[in-house]
Amino acid sequence: MAKDALIPPSVSVTGDEQDLFSRGGYSTLEGTVEHMQVPRMTTVRDTEVPILGVWIKSGSRILKVSLWWDQALTELQINDKINICHLRANATDSKFNSAVHTTVEVLEQGPVVEDIIVIDLSEANGEVSSHEYTTCPELLEGSPEQLLWQLLFIWKL
Repeated sequence: MAKDALIPPSVSVTGDEQDLFSRGGYSTLEGTVEHMQVPRMTTVRDTEVPILGVWIKSGSRILKVSLWWDQALTELQINDKINICHLRANATDSKFNSAVHTTVEVLEQGPVVEDIIVIDLSEANGEVSSHEYTTCPELLEGSPEQLLWQLLFIWKL
């Protein structure tokens, strides 16, 4: 009883519930980080507070979660499997907000996926030009020459 007063219960949700944003109380959400915003600062009662927007795939839905205060400083990456406990549903904006009791736990770190940047320098008629191509790592198969031909073919279309 006293524990519930200090740390209220948080109900696990799958993300597929019809009453997800209207049920009230605290929710616990488990899923995979699909997208993140760059952390930003906002002012709350004359105090600068960090906030981080995260989109979590839970069940068949992608849900927006706004992490405030210390939770906004949690180191997360795309594809991390996470569990966020004690979220408040915001029915007006159809998203979740962190609260005083919110905790964020990384259950499994996702693979780090970084873009590949290829810089092409060429000289023609005494002038040097450069082109920068960015692609996903899935194209990195075969030799560097094959990769360059693939990149040139894709960006010339």
